[in-house]
Amino acid sequence: MTKPIEELISDSVSINLINTYFQTLQTLQKENKKWFVQALICLELGIKPNSIKGYEH
Repeated sequence: MTKPIEELISDSVSINLINTYFQTLQTLQKENKKWFVQALICLELGIKPNSIKGYEH
């Protein structure tokens, strides 16, 4: 039994988008690991970096 063409296309698009996200994240991590991790923490906690005060950093 084979998948319908729409499902195959959807799977292919998903894989390509995931790969694009992965490559972007990988590049950001290589450029500055500390900032990368801080950005992930902000994302996870729902904190907008521009709302962080200097003394909170």
